[in-house]
Amino acid sequence: MTQTELIRLGIIGGLNGSFGVTEDGFLSASRIESVPNLVYIPSEFDGKKILGIDERGFLDCPDLAIVSIEEGIEEIRTGAFENCVRLAVVKLPKSLLFLGDYAFSSCPKLVMITIPDNVGSIEDATFMGCVSLRKVITPKNLRKIGPNAFRGCSVLEAVKIGDTVESIGEYAFLGCRSLITLEIPKSVDHIGSKAFFGCSGLRNIFYGGTCSQWRRIAGSNAEAGIPEGCIVRCSNGNVGV
Repeated sequence: MTQTELIRLGIIGGLNGSFGVTEDGFLSASRIESVPNLVYIPSEFDGKKILGIDERGFLDCPDLAIVSIEEGIEEIRTGAFENCVRLAVVKLPKSLLFLGDYAFSSCPKLVMITIPDNVGSIEDATFMGCVSLRKVITPKNLRKIGPNAFRGCSVLEAVKIGDTVESIGEYAFLGCRSLITLEIPKSVDHIGSKAFFGCSGLRNIFYGGTCSQWRRIAGSNAEAGIPEGCIVRCSNGNVGV
C-alpha cells in the first residue's frame, strides 16, 4: 500500500492493522487497532469500487473526529459509526441512498448533520444518543422517520419534517427536550406510540391536516407522548392535551 493510498484513506499515522473491502464492495476498519482523527473514504480503492461502509465498520473508534465520504458511496450500514465518541463533523455524499440503523448512534460530539436528498428513510435509532446534535437537515425525498431515530437528542432544536414524510416511528423524538415547535405535514399517516415523549419544551405542533385526521394518525396527544401544555394546531382548529 503506497503512501498516497494511505493518505486518501486518511490513515497516515499510528496505523496498526489493516482495513478490508468485502466482496460486495463495503469498507470496514474493524481490523484497524488505531484509527486517526481524520478519515477520508474514497469510492474506489486498489482498483475496487467501494459502495459503502460495512456494518459496524468504524464502531468504537475513540479518536475519530472528522469523516469525509467521497461521491459514489451509496450505503452506510448498521452501526457503521456507532459510539465514535469524538466524531463531530461528517460530510455525506449526494450519492448516498441508505443510512442504516444505529449508523451514528451514541456520537455525543456530533452537532449538525445534512442528510442527502436521495436518502428515503432515517432508520431505527440512527442518531439515538447524539446529545450535542442541534440541527438536522433532512432529505427532500424523506418518507420515513424510524423508531428511536432521534431518541435522547436532548439539545436538538430544529428538524424539518418535509411534505413527503409518511411515517414517524415510536419514540422517534423521545427526550428531545429542546424542541419548541414542529411542523408536521398532512402527508404523515402514522405517528408511533410516545413519538414525542419527554419533549418537555414542545409548545406548538403545526399539522397540515384536520383535527380528525390528527386523531386518526396519532390517537390522543397523550398516546403520542405530547407534553401537557403543547397545542396541536390543525387546519381547522386546535387539539390540546
